[in-house]
Amino acid sequence: MFKHLENDELLNKYVIDYISTNSVEDTQSCIDFIDKYHNVIIKITFGTQGIDIVHVKKCTHEYNITDDTSEYTVSHNDLIEMINKIFCNKRYIVQQYIHSKTSTGMPFDIRLHVCRGRNARWRIARIYVRIGVNKKVTSNIAYGGGICDTLSFLKAHFKSVDISNSIYNRLIELGNILPDRLQSNYASNIMFSAFGIDVGLDTEGKIYIFEVNTGPGSKFLFIEHARYLAEFAVYLAHKKGASGSL
Repeated sequence: MFKHLENDELLNKYVIDYISTNSVEDTQSCIDFIDKYHNVIIKITFGTQGIDIVHVKKCTHEYNITDDTSEYTVSHNDLIEMINKIFCNKRYIVQQYIHSKTSTGMPFDIRLHVCRGRNARWRIARIYVRIGVNKKVTSNIAYGGGICDTLSFLKAHFKSVDISNSIYNRLIELGNILPDRLQSNYASNIMFSAFGIDVGLDTEGKIYIFEVNTGPGSKFLFIEHARYLAEFAVYLAHKKGASGSL
């Protein structure tokens, strides 16, 4: 999915530089990418709930490794062994690290939950901030994170109403343009009903897409999600009825 975003003239500005690797065969490509940026995130391509995500930071002669529960230092050879062990026989992504953390050092991201509603049109069901309470790397709420209102968070984080409103408006713009443009890359018989767009903010407030989920959970927006889902279901029923009557 990152390739589609990368090739889109309106969305590529949100893409973090990355490489997609294929298990042990591409370990050297991973090391080269780390040496290039000195600060990266490694994660499974199709992972869920923040599982198997590590932050790697290159120091002078060693590498600092951080996951949600621990932090330690390894040598060059130990790093190769660690990558091969954790990501053996798995496709994984190596991304440039974006410092999306609160003033107290907790990782956060912003979830844009968009779904189809009436007449299959995309709607933004909710935009909310996820904070990794007592986490070092991920902000996934499945394992101890928390959520909060986006605009209130932005105002507290950036200490500026103008900056906060500007970022929030750009988030809404992203939520409005991404779904149709991403959907257009797939065959007509593949129709996504929802996207969970996870983005981070660097220290300047620039928006970066961490990942896009095609089956986002609706635990924190059950009413909004159910309403749009019902509208979309009516659309599909009418469409099927019209097709059957031909």
